[in-house]
Amino acid sequence: MAVIVYGFYRWNISGDSKFGVLALHTIVALICLIITNPTGAHAIARAAHRSGVMPKQAVIDQLKEAKLK
Repeated sequence: MAVIVYGFYRWNISGDSKFGVLALHTIVALICLIITNPTGAHAIARAAHRSGVMPKQAVIDQLKEAKLK
């Protein structure tokens, strides 16, 4: 996030196109992170559940209930 702010700051101050490219690349990277983070977290959580690791404060196990149906 800091790189995006820095890129826009430098682009606005200098008007140089190389900082515009930096800002564009950081926006693309941010979009990729926004898309892939939930997918990765979901995969890690399912792998943990399958290996038997349960959250400490889990009240209900919807994955186990879905398997029983």
